[in-house]
Amino acid sequence: MKTSPTKRRKNSKTLDEDIISGLPEPILHHILSFLPTIDAVRSTSLSKTWYSAYKSFPAMDFDFHSFLQSAHTHRPSKPDNNNLKNLTQQFYQHIDRSIANRPPSAGVEKFKLVVNLAGPRLARLLSHLNQWLVFVAEKKVQNLVLFCFSTSRPGKGHRWPYILPRPLVRALPTLKSLDLFGCRFLERDCCFYGKNTQFSLTKLRLLHVFVGQETLESVLSRCELLVELSIVSCKGFEVVSVPRECRKLEAIDFYLGRGSEVQIVSVLAQNVRSVSYGGGEANVRGSLMGSDFFKCVEELKLHDSDITDKFFQVTPKFGRLGKVVIERCGCLESIGIISGGGRLMELSVSECSMLKRIELDSRFSGRLRVDS
Repeated sequence: MKTSPTKRRKNSKTLDEDIISGLPEPILHHILSFLPTIDAVRSTSLSKTWYSAYKSFPAMDFDFHSFLQSAHTHRPSKPDNNNLKNLTQQFYQHIDRSIANRPPSAGVEKFKLVVNLAGPRLARLLSHLNQWLVFVAEKKVQNLVLFCFSTSRPGKGHRWPYILPRPLVRALPTLKSLDLFGCRFLERDCCFYGKNTQFSLTKLRLLHVFVGQETLESVLSRCELLVELSIVSCKGFEVVSVPRECRKLEAIDFYLGRGSEVQIVSVLAQNVRSVSYGGGEANVRGSLMGSDFFKCVEELKLHDSDITDKFFQVTPKFGRLGKVVIERCGCLESIGIISGGGRLMELSVSECSMLKRIELDSRFSGRLRVDS
């Protein structure tokens, strides 16, 4: 049976309708969250609905890697140095335009910025960075990710070339999540906070960040709502002290590294469930034995550490320990988890070249994995 031309035109018109643009704005926001920023910007040309959805989208994501990848998709040849400079300039302009065109009434909940601190125009880039982060402070952003990397080798004394602007430091108490990489705090940045100022942070991640002792202590002492804390390969302090007031803290990830400046680690928070720790034996064993947080620890990961057999004298105090992961601990010859191993369900050991013996509680019936 043949379909009439009129009916075919009607069916074709139905198929051509933009059904997606008719979706509620929260769903359009959800779709935008899966797109690279440059593609999300392109969506504004689809219709007025998409344009409005992008303008009110509460997340702003500017990732230099994604920008280059998207540009490479449209320009198959690998960019040379000149093209890379042009693309970098386009990236800055893209961020400037996005911020300038943002409606004053549109809120920003999340701001992610990944930038390459390389090239002859570093001073200009740092100026741009300051402007963008002042915008973050003014918008009272709740979740901030700032990732400063460099494809060129830094000169002497320039390992952390970017200093966080003071308007942003002043705004830290309003953040709920802060993720920093490759930047530094000024000395005595803590002076901006009043005696009774409390932070709203539930998540704090510092990776390759330079932060002074006084500033680090000031920040941690004000984070009563903190749930997740990560301090990895950071410099500028000799003591890490997590106060008892961090009652909601559940997960800790510390990597102090061999040769670290850190001499003392003190964790007084008593509800920690998960611990990942890498560093020298004195730091690891001393802090675990001298702290109260081990009472609730359920998962323990030790990696890239110089711990010896004596470390496992503290494991009887881990009454709830259910999972232990040990990786790249080259000085470890034996592992003994006896009186504290009643709840242990999984032990994984890998790349511990000196390991000769493992002794477990007779009640252990869980999973044991050992890889040389």
